[in-house]
Amino acid sequence: MFKLGFRKKIKQKDYQRFSPPGAAPGTLVPAPDSEKPVIRILAYGESDLLENEIENVSDINELIEHWPVTWIDVSGLGDVKVIRQIGNICNLHRLALEDVVTTDQRPKVEEYENDLFLVIRMLEAMDMSLAIDQLSMFICQDYIVTFQSTRSDCLDPVRDRIKKGRSKVRKSGADYLAYSIIDAVIDAYFPVLEEYGKKIEALEDRILENPESHMITEIHEIRRDLLVLRRNIWPVREVLTSLTRETYPTISEETRIYLRDCYDHALRIVDLIESYRLTCKDLMDLYLSL
Repeated sequence: MFKLGFRKKIKQKDYQRFSPPGAAPGTLVPAPDSEKPVIRILAYGESDLLENEIENVSDINELIEHWPVTWIDVSGLGDVKVIRQIGNICNLHRLALEDVVTTDQRPKVEEYENDLFLVIRMLEAMDMSLAIDQLSMFICQDYIVTFQSTRSDCLDPVRDRIKKGRSKVRKSGADYLAYSIIDAVIDAYFPVLEEYGKKIEALEDRILENPESHMITEIHEIRRDLLVLRRNIWPVREVLTSLTRETYPTISEETRIYLRDCYDHALRIVDLIESYRLTCKDLMDLYLSL
């Protein structure tokens, strides 16, 4: 389990544009250090399941036609040809594909003719530290397509529920799978914030017992990390507001009810972050007064 006491700062890449100025809309230029795509498939119905990694992108078309729900999960954005092929088979808009490979997008939701395109920021544990990755998701009628930079993610609980076959996700459509993924991404913030809460509480006790100069640095680091978390979760409220209030062809009324629960979780996370930031300010005042 991730432990805050053994971590470095939260890693988040600074903005860097790789496509040349004036490039045509829909130009795909991934980062030079992007990993080669790995395509994982989870296709299922209420009683059947297929889990596989595929190398031939053309196999996707048959899977979509055969299975009630198909999850096409692409890890790695380093091969533009593969991404274009997936886009052509799944009828994904090229402007949205450009956003997929430009991995500093603000969380958002956009409607296209054939699908709903969503961007959300995902926490992932890496080498005893945390990184923030962009999860891009296309919600279609009978399938979803997700893209992320690396294979490390927080979505294993969703995969496990699908494999066990006893959960609601196996009896529902692609929109409920999309909800489950969004819910897993948002809920991954809670254990991280729990670790911050413990560290802040321990830091307060140490300041009261014996204030030392290095503690001011610890307070600054916590405040910085909380600001990074806030910057990534704050826009998610707008995304979920749109998903719960607007009518989209690929989102059922029942799933919108579940998405309201995601919205509530996002608000709780924002409240926790704001509370911890205020506590850090109080700790700073306490340290200076002592």
